[in-house]
Amino acid sequence: VCVNDSISFEGIVVQPDSSALTWSWSFPNGKNSAVQNPSESFSSDGNFLVTLVATNSSGCKDTVTSGILVHPLPNVNAGTDTMICRGNTYILQSTGATSYEWKYDATINCTTCSSAVVNPVFNTVYHVTGTSQIGCKAADSVKINVLQPFTLDVTADDTLCAGNSLQLKANGAARYNWYPSAGLNNSSVSNPVATPGATTTYMVVASDHYSCFKDTGFLKLSVFTVPQFNIVENTITVPAGTTTKINTASSPDITKWKWTPAKDLSCADCPEPMLTAT
Repeated sequence: VCVNDSISFEGIVVQPDSSALTWSWSFPNGKNSAVQNPSESFSSDGNFLVTLVATNSSGCKDTVTSGILVHPLPNVNAGTDTMICRGNTYILQSTGATSYEWKYDATINCTTCSSAVVNPVFNTVYHVTGTSQIGCKAADSVKINVLQPFTLDVTADDTLCAGNSLQLKANGAARYNWYPSAGLNNSSVSNPVATPGATTTYMVVASDHYSCFKDTGFLKLSVFTVPQFNIVENTITVPAGTTTKINTASSPDITKWKWTPAKDLSCADCPEPMLTAT
């Protein structure tokens, strides 16, 4: 018998008489029984002695002692839990027994092999039962975690003025590398701060922790120079009742002007308004 198996014992009367019998079983695990045919199990392996004392109504007794050999369970090991990339295969390696039987799963190639190839799509627990040469059985399991592809998300293209900074943002992955690294405060984080000197298209290469999958994204930062504007005369003297032009110098990239206060000016949104002294 094997450890933890239920064993049936029989008290057999070899020379029956008309008196009633009482039964007293003593087991090596410290348990006792007063029935004629008890059942018992053993939690450890080894050679054990079981004693039965039968007593009739006259007080006469007979004692029988019998040895029993309890076989150990196989030390079945299904392997260590692990992580694989989706789309990859993995070899399950069970040890500790003479024969094996894996619980059926559509992703396993052999249910009676000690080494079985699996190709799970999602996290899967595989169960194996091992049998020793004597016929004792034990079970174990192993979990295969499957890393899934990710979706990389990068913020949209943007603009900024020369000398200013803007935070780039990417998410969905575990690791990030931005190119070019010039102008970035950190090229290996998901959200570096960019201070480009000119219009730049940044590329981010993202991956998971195990480098199973990669994805690439792009983000264009258009950099515009700061507009230059100057009023030629610092002070303008205008006789009352006369009109004069305010001379200015504007860089060619300026498209809008706004003068304040607009009182006495011919226009508030032109580069060189006429000033009327009142």
